[in-house]
Amino acid sequence: MKILYLGLDFGYNAVVAKFNNLAEIIHVDSSDVALKDAISNADALVDASMKVRTRDEMIRKAVRLKIISCATTGTDHIDRLEIKKRNIHVRTLKEDREFLLNLTPAAEHSWSLLMACSRKLADAFDHVKSGMWNRENFPGIMLRGKRVGVIGCGRIGTWMGRYAGAFGMGL
Repeated sequence: MKILYLGLDFGYNAVVAKFNNLAEIIHVDSSDVALKDAISNADALVDASMKVRTRDEMIRKAVRLKIISCATTGTDHIDRLEIKKRNIHVRTLKEDREFLLNLTPAAEHSWSLLMACSRKLADAFDHVKSGMWNRENFPGIMLRGKRVGVIGCGRIGTWMGRYAGAFGMGL
């Protein structure tokens, strides 16, 4: 069995450590050209990069392909005509609800942006990089006691609400 892996080295190394005795695992550069060349002999594709569009023409050439697994909830980057014709299984994080509910990077990035804006971080950072520091130029906004609006209480909205509570904010 041959598995193609698109993504960062640390993910590839984890897959190899876990499954190398079960399959041949090939780290493919996240580019159209590299995927086109490698997919023809693959049984499975693990896409942890989402940088390459998996096109119908690639799937047509991948005569052994049985499954595509993506480290995302969406599959807009995968053409579906050939996949449906050949009944190739596409697996995403949607199928692992418990794992997904505890996945926090999107909420953490959103909260980081909120904090960066409230504390004027980008301007303060540039100011310090220029060799100065006058903290009066960057008073920012204290979050404690403020109210934050969260639109939608799905996975990300729920985590944002938790972070707001930890900062003493109301919803």
